Amino acid sequence: MAGNVRSLEHAIERAAVLSDKEILEPGDFRKEPLPAPRSSGEQEQRAGSGTLRDAVELAERQAITAALAAAEGNRREAAKRLGVSLRTLFYKMDRYGID
Repeated sequence: MAGNVRSLEHAIERAAVLSDKEILEPGDFRKEPLPAPRSSGEQEQRAGSGTLRDAVELAERQAITAALAAAEGNRREAAKRLGVSLRTLFYKMDRYGID
């Protein structure tokens, strides 16, 4: 049962971060995993390295940039969407070189 609740929480968080709407709709939820990013440079190299740490860092970077875009650059709102403190968001942004 707890696994189902966690899955639901993750689905809601993902939809909230990736959507720019205030109210989520059924179309905002995905049943299948997101496709792997197709980009050049460091991200593609990191995604292909195969380590869990690299995969987590890539996912964090993408979630942060998506949340910032959805919040139109408002860092406090992005932190709220991500469910982290503003301090944590600033730390992660600095770590990943996100302006």
